[in-house]
Amino acid sequence: MPGWTLTRPFDCLFVVRSAGRASSPVDRGPRLSPITTPDFDLHYVTRGRGALIIDGVPFDLAQGDLCLVRPGETFVVLRQGDAFERIYVHFDAVRVDTFAYPRDPKRVVPFRTVSTARNSPVFGYCLRIVREAHAGADGSRALCSAVLTELLTRLMRLHARRGNRLSPAVKKNLSRLNQAREFIEANCERRLALAQIVAVGGLSVNYFSRLFRAYTGRAPYDYYLACKIDRAKELLIENALSVSQIAVALQFEDVHYFSRAFRKCAGMSPTRYQAGVQTEEVPGGRFA
Repeated sequence: MPGWTLTRPFDCLFVVRSAGRASSPVDRGPRLSPITTPDFDLHYVTRGRGALIIDGVPFDLAQGDLCLVRPGETFVVLRQGDAFERIYVHFDAVRVDTFAYPRDPKRVVPFRTVSTARNSPVFGYCLRIVREAHAGADGSRALCSAVLTELLTRLMRLHARRGNRLSPAVKKNLSRLNQAREFIEANCERRLALAQIVAVGGLSVNYFSRLFRAYTGRAPYDYYLACKIDRAKELLIENALSVSQIAVALQFEDVHYFSRAFRKCAGMSPTRYQAGVQTEEVPGGRFA
C-alpha cells in the first residue's frame, strides 16, 4: 500500500494550554491592559460587542465572531456597550512531520477573524474545550487538543475554499450565493422550500444548485437542513427546551422526523447529544 505525505501549511497539531471564559464588565471600564501572548490565543464572542486591537490594528467583533492572536503579538480588549463576553483558548502548534514548532505562525493559521452565524457549530466546539479543560480528568488535554484541531482544520478548509480555489463561475456569482447562504442561515428556524432558496439566488434551479454545492460543499436543501440541525444543537446545549419543544420551535413536521434528521446529521439522537453536552458555566482550566 503506498504511503502518503502531508505538505500543506496547516498540517499541524494544536495543543491546548488553557481555556475558559472571559468578560469585560461595565464596572471595569471599556479598555483593559495590553497583553503580549507567547502562544496562539483564540477568542470566540458569546455576548456583546467589542474589539481586539492587535499590534495597533482594531478588529471589531460581535456575537459569533472568532478572532486569532498569534505568538508575539500584543493585543488590547476593548468593550463597546454592555459586557463583552468571550471564550478563550490558549494553544501551541506543532508540525505533524517533525513535531517542531512552525517558524511562521501566519502560515499555520492563515485567517485572522471568522464570522459565524448564530446557529454555527463553532460555539459547541469551544464550549466542549472549556468544559474538558475545567474537568482536568485523565486525557482531558488530549481531548481538548483533538477538538481544537478539528475546529481549526475545518475553519481553514472553509477559508481556503472561499479564497483562490473558487471556480470562475462561483466567483462571478459569489454575491448571489452569499445572499442565499445568509438567507438560509437567518431563516433556518422556518420551514423553507427549495424554490424559496433558489429565488434568492436569482438563477435557474439546476445552475444555482450546482454552483451552491461547489461553494459550500452541500446542495442547497442539505445546507438548510444542516443549519437547522446546528441550530437544534445550540438549543440542546442551552438546555432550556425539551427535544419536543425544539422540534416545534424549528418547525419540523413532528418530533420523530426531527429525531431522524438529527441522527442522520449528528450520528446520534437529540437526547443523547443533550446528555453529552450539558454543563454548567465554568471558569475554565489550565494544563501544566
